[in-house]
Amino acid sequence: QGSRIEDATRTVFSASVRCSPDAPEILLFEVEADGFLYNMVRIMVGTLVEVAQGSIEPHQITDIMDARDRSRAGRTAPPYGLFLEEVVYPL
Repeated sequence: QGSRIEDATRTVFSASVRCSPDAPEILLFEVEADGFLYNMVRIMVGTLVEVAQGSIEPHQITDIMDARDRSRAGRTAPPYGLFLEEVVYPL
C-alpha cells in the first residue's frame, strides 16, 4: 500500500498520451511530477480511458480533481505495462 504520507499534494509538471512510434496500437502515457501517490498514474490512465470510451466527459476532469473524491474518478488501470523510466533528483 505504499508508505504513510502527511501531505497528499503532488505537482504534475506534464502529462501526455501518444502512439508508440514502433507500434501505433500501443499508447504511451508519460507523466512528470514531483512525486507520485499509490496508484496515482494508474488512476489517471483509467480515467482517461473512460473519457475515451465516453463514460466520463472531458470537462469533468477538473471537477473530479477538485472534488478530491477517488470514487468520482475512473477505474484503476491494470499494472502491466507500467514502468518507471527515470528518476531525477535536484542538485
